[in-house]
Amino acid sequence: MNQYESTQMLIEYLDPPTIKSALMQRSASSESPTAVIQLTTVTPKDAQERLANSVMRYGFANSPYGECLIAQSDETICHLSFFDASSRDNELEALKEHWSGVSFLRDDPIVVATANYIFSETLTLQDQPPLQVLVSGTKFQQRVWQSLLQIPAGQLITYSRLAEMAGHPTAHRAAASAVAKNCVGYLIPCHRVVRSTGVIGQYRWGTERKHAMIARELGLNMPYN
Repeated sequence: MNQYESTQMLIEYLDPPTIKSALMQRSASSESPTAVIQLTTVTPKDAQERLANSVMRYGFANSPYGECLIAQSDETICHLSFFDASSRDNELEALKEHWSGVSFLRDDPIVVATANYIFSETLTLQDQPPLQVLVSGTKFQQRVWQSLLQIPAGQLITYSRLAEMAGHPTAHRAAASAVAKNCVGYLIPCHRVVRSTGVIGQYRWGTERKHAMIARELGLNMPYN
């Protein structure tokens, strides 16, 4: 089965009624988020001071959703994005632009180990130490990203609901913009936000990946490729 055939199957499974069902389950559940993430948020100015003279290790690894780019400062994840062959260089350029002023060192072995941990079932175990994540953005973006961590795996919310959780009920467009600027995909689960109509909508790293992530979390076990 090629990537496009599996995508069509995902779309068939994830029709609007299925998505709306996942939305409705939210109010009836009191589950905690699947992975335990310790999120540290800073403004761009604070980030420059915090990471001054530091080295950020980055590299490429495989994941259930295609190849990914991960960067970390010591054991703190600062970036996780996905790419296809045509967008690999663009993702690396975006990483270095976002964390300007930081020295970068390519280290594929450590990144592969990190990816194996992130995408394994180990991360879902509540007795595991929290995974440290650092993000840089405006105060509103920080609130949106913190709110995303409150969405349990297997459940979805709308952009309007996300804006409410971030403390600005009418700012659903700004919330959508903050979602699009999330630089730590999957761990900060922006893929769990959909349109109120039940349409999955766009995703920074491709709608196909968003379909695959949601399908996996809903227990459909559909592959990305």
